[in-house]
Amino acid sequence: MKFRMFWAFPVLPCFLLFPASASARARQAPFLKPLEKGWLFKGDPRDAGLKEGWAAPDLDDTSWKPMDPTREWEKQGYQADGVGWYRIHLDLPPGKGPLYLAFDGVDDEYTLFVNGKRVAHFGGPRPENSVWRTRTFAEITPFVKRPGPCVVALRVVDWYY
Repeated sequence: MKFRMFWAFPVLPCFLLFPASASARARQAPFLKPLEKGWLFKGDPRDAGLKEGWAAPDLDDTSWKPMDPTREWEKQGYQADGVGWYRIHLDLPPGKGPLYLAFDGVDDEYTLFVNGKRVAHFGGPRPENSVWRTRTFAEITPFVKRPGPCVVALRVVDWYY
């Protein structure tokens, strides 16, 4: 399983998009913050993470392994297809306006949680529904407080193809 990075990055592609500053608005460009470092990973071969609350912001994830989301999890020591979870802890700066998380390809299907709340689901149980080569994004503004801490969790399903 791997994520592909937004724009030029090869695998997990995740960016936090902030509303544009006045000068950036003039250029029609949002502020982008790459989120390619700081991710934790845990395989879920029994698919128990939802039931056990792995998306909860107060989950003790100290035993989770650091994982580079730009590389396949198989190339980082986790040798299984199926379900795996990624988590990242963020400190959001002050600001107003909409805030988005964008992913440029997740292999193959995923559910996005922010601060323990389900935000969105992308992909489906068949190859033609994979989001591996699809840019997806979701507004997370209603799920966060700025400034403040934020925990992003993804339940990823890597099909066996």
